[in-house]
Amino acid sequence: MSSVTRAVRSSLFSLYDTFIFDADGVLWLGNDAIQGSPEFFNQLVDQGKRVVIVTNNSTKTIDEYFEKTKKLGFKIDKDNIISPAIVAAHRLSTTGNGNRDLPVYLLGTNGLAQRAKSGIKSFGVGPDHFESYTDTNFVMQVDTSQKIRAVVVSYDNHFSYIKLMKDTSKMRT
Repeated sequence: MSSVTRAVRSSLFSLYDTFIFDADGVLWLGNDAIQGSPEFFNQLVDQGKRVVIVTNNSTKTIDEYFEKTKKLGFKIDKDNIISPAIVAAHRLSTTGNGNRDLPVYLLGTNGLAQRAKSGIKSFGVGPDHFESYTDTNFVMQVDTSQKIRAVVVSYDNHFSYIKLMKDTSKMRT
């Protein structure tokens, strides 16, 4: 390591107490750590710095991210991994305007749903099928009567026209 790099690193370490990193493309690519990232990350942790990983990917649970970080060699506590699911669940648990008993319609993956289970009633994750379909007849009965508190939209590999209809009908009520 060059003396310039050591000086920059030393300066960074002394100036800041908290370091926040994106995950995909910053600390790792796919299933491989970016060269040097676990060592740098762990050096921050070893020096008592607060180190946080923030991801915009809600398809994985915090447990899945935690296992991945361990496998790639990063020292981190689960509490220092933040995902959109955590942010949404926190926001929904602190707001509601008297509607906290109403469920949330989730358009997303199991990662989002699992986090939302912490005290928030929800539905919508997974496939949502129409009533019936034959070669000559398409019957669609979409129940849009259920009152909800919010619609939370994330990546949904089961996204469908049916879900879109439910979503937009909820937005009008």
